[in-house]
Amino acid sequence: MKAALYIRVSTEDQALKGESLELQKERILEYIKIRDWKLFKIYEDAGISGGSTKRPAFQELLRDARAKLFDIICVYKIDRLSRSIVDFFNTLQLFEKQGISFVSITQQFDTSTPTGRFLMSMLASFADFERSIGIERAKDSYLRRLRNGISSGVLPYGYKREDKKVVIVPEQAEKIKQLYNLALQGISMREIARQTGISRDSVMFILSNPFYCGYLVRKRDDNKKKIPKSKWEFHLAQHEAIIPYETWKAVQDIRKNKRAVSKQKHTALFSKLIYCAKDKHNLTYRNKNDSYVCLPIYEKDPYCNRRISESALEKKLLKTIDRFITLDFSELENDTHDIKKEIQNIDKRITRLTSMIENEIISMEEGKEKIARLRQEKEKSLGKNRIDINLVRDRIKKVHQIYPHTTREEKALFWHIIIKRISLQYDRIHITWNINIPASEFALEPLKKGKNVRRGGDEGI
Repeated sequence: MKAALYIRVSTEDQALKGESLELQKERILEYIKIRDWKLFKIYEDAGISGGSTKRPAFQELLRDARAKLFDIICVYKIDRLSRSIVDFFNTLQLFEKQGISFVSITQQFDTSTPTGRFLMSMLASFADFERSIGIERAKDSYLRRLRNGISSGVLPYGYKREDKKVVIVPEQAEKIKQLYNLALQGISMREIARQTGISRDSVMFILSNPFYCGYLVRKRDDNKKKIPKSKWEFHLAQHEAIIPYETWKAVQDIRKNKRAVSKQKHTALFSKLIYCAKDKHNLTYRNKNDSYVCLPIYEKDPYCNRRISESALEKKLLKTIDRFITLDFSELENDTHDIKKEIQNIDKRITRLTSMIENEIISMEEGKEKIARLRQEKEKSLGKNRIDINLVRDRIKKVHQIYPHTTREEKALFWHIIIKRISLQYDRIHITWNINIPASEFALEPLKKGKNVRRGGDEGI
């Protein structure tokens, strides 16, 4: 049996109790000699408190224990190993896991005996109790500091500690302001990361952390689970803010709106319009790769796995309809003409009223009142006539000039109004229209063939 010795003494212990390192070593060596154990090594910490595990010889002892270099560890008293019940119990658990026995020679504590194991189970209960008390104390301390606006733990990028005070790092603060300015412009997290050279995760952390606007929040509950942002409690901090709260709030609103939009179902432009002539059913839209795929609608349906790129099909269709459709502004032009006539009529009435006032046909007060009402009507008419119909006609002549400025929902509605069916033939696409456009046929660049193709599987289109 190889026995290791651990001896420790603090300055206070040696002064008050006289338990010197030499005394501990001598008594333990006598103990192992009587039992005919072989000495492996003596681990010695001199003048170090047992309240912490950060002791050089103790850490070396733990490393050798993990490597199972000895069979028994002997100490003079239990408190030589540790003064903390939790640390002592955790150390004993490590020894037990490695099959190493623990002996305190002056206290009859030997984990290789039934009595020692019973004492260890009692020790576990005390350790658990002490651990719980420690957690409660730490939580109370943290909450008290939070309410007082005192930051705990590691400071985020942009801050440092000087004389126990949290101060701003100027050059880092400028970078943070740059991130918020970019976010206020609606730029994506990925693009901000690219422009600034800061990782996307760091950008997201900085743009969501209220620490930068001078507030502290509790982000986890008593069970260490994340608290939803909607339930965060804000506490005014003692440190100086880098950005105003209004700026931080505005960025949160922008990000929230973007997330809400991204969570909306992606609208397929040609859903239920594209039909596979070979397998006699509609194609399925795949948002991930921007394509429509011939997949089975029901389990036993045949399918060829051919695919059509939505963006490529969209471009082809726009070119087709631009050859046949010119935007008609005649109705708008008629409306503009009517408004001009209405303004001319108002001007004539104002002239007539002015003449009546001069000829004393009506009183000055009555005439001014009527003229004022007519001028208000004229202002309204002028507001309706602010569209320059000639400018509109010159600049917008084709559908593709308006199309990019519409939403996906509007685009999908547009295609469903003017197209009756898009039929996927063997090597062509056939378009049947709902409007006065001849049936169209064209080919698209082939896509790679998908996996799990039944019946041989033709190339995608």
